Amino acid sequence: MTSAGEKQHYALVLLEHLFNHLSSTARVGVLYDIGCQLHRSCVKWGFLKEFHDRLIWAISVFHAYGHQWACQLIYHPRKCIGFGLTDGEGCERFWSSIKLLIPSLRVSGYYTQIYTIDTQVKHLDRKSLMGLGDWLRKKWNAAVVRKNEAETALAELEQKNITEVILREQWGAQIVQQTKPSPRQSKNLADKVIQEILELKETMNETKAELYKFETMIQTSKYDDGWEISDVRLHLTELKDSYQKVEKSMKTKSTTLGADGRLNLERLLGNKFLRLRVNALALKQRLRNRLQQRKFELDGLERAYRKTTSNSECLSSLH
Repeated sequence: MTSAGEKQHYALVLLEHLFNHLSSTARVGVLYDIGCQLHRSCVKWGFLKEFHDRLIWAISVFHAYGHQWACQLIYHPRKCIGFGLTDGEGCERFWSSIKLLIPSLRVSGYYTQIYTIDTQVKHLDRKSLMGLGDWLRKKWNAAVVRKNEAETALAELEQKNITEVILREQWGAQIVQQTKPSPRQSKNLADKVIQEILELKETMNETKAELYKFETMIQTSKYDDGWEISDVRLHLTELKDSYQKVEKSMKTKSTTLGADGRLNLERLLGNKFLRLRVNALALKQRLRNRLQQRKFELDGLERAYRKTTSNSECLSSLH
């Protein structure tokens, strides 16, 4: 390394070199302090393009809490499939174990520095090898405890008819909701909402006409070619669901404008009051989203702090 800072080319070269020594089917989970940025660079500029489908990106645990909540939803290793309880802080631990050499090596020559670091690394390897069994036992016991806690929590939820499938669906919906772009202010934003309402109205009218057509088929028992009564009933159910969704969406957008169904929306195009109203709502939503994200970020830190404080109190009471 010739310069300080988070240089992406170092990580890219290391990953490319790693894949040269792995089988063509091996998958690699990358835990990196700025894994989100490196992933974006790979997608945007085509870096490591031949390995994209074999890479899973995440951010090392202790650095993840410094990222925005939307980033944590996607790249936090506890929220990514495949990382388990891995924290990705191996480099930080290694640095912590050799930082005691800094004062003496700062005034040493180049070859003395290399020799000392190599010797220290070999010593740490032997030391960790001797304690490998104890380390593995602790990790295994911790994983079993976490698994039992999760199974107990899931069993309690299933008694309330909340299955794992429902939880995963809700989690997916939360990710979609909290990672979508926040609305921005614009002088044409109100006109855009009006156009969307007009299009939804047209869709509702088309759906209503189709509903009438298929209801008439059932009432008169005269079906078009290729249609049977079971198909017609199924299609009617789908049309009704679609109509309700469109109607709900149109009501939501109308509430945004503060307009009711009696107004001629086409005459409201370019209205200054509506433009200010919709822009104010967009600003309010952005502020609310920022506050929600900040709350989620702080909740994780507060839980970790409370747990650390509780453990410290338990240890002090034992002594």
